[in-house]
Amino acid sequence: MVTETVAVLGLGEAGSIISRDLLESGVTVRGYDPVAGVPDGVVAAGSDAEACAGADLVLSLTTAHEAEGALRASLPGLRPGAWYADLNTSSADLKLRLAALAQERGIAFADVAMMAPVPAAACGPRCW
Repeated sequence: MVTETVAVLGLGEAGSIISRDLLESGVTVRGYDPVAGVPDGVVAAGSDAEACAGADLVLSLTTAHEAEGALRASLPGLRPGAWYADLNTSSADLKLRLAALAQERGIAFADVAMMAPVPAAACGPRCW
């Protein structure tokens, strides 16, 4: 699968850095966050569903508390065959619930574990 458009839900510290890196790789990034501003180069969306419209991949970088709401709000914009990756540190029960919700709509779901803080990883060797 060639990913041309990625939706990023949650544009706080991690979401902004990941968005920037995606932009640098030539991917179109559509973003939504009800609180944080949209980084330069990211196409601002007015809702989760709007950010997901036309996206091949969705990266959800919300808090665990907001994860299910973000997926439910995204569903109207997701097309069957899209991938939805949840990158928060929620319980296994919540991840299973999210996977079932996605599967009902023909959306592939991935639970992604970030193994290091994004800001530290983003600054590279100069931080060590």
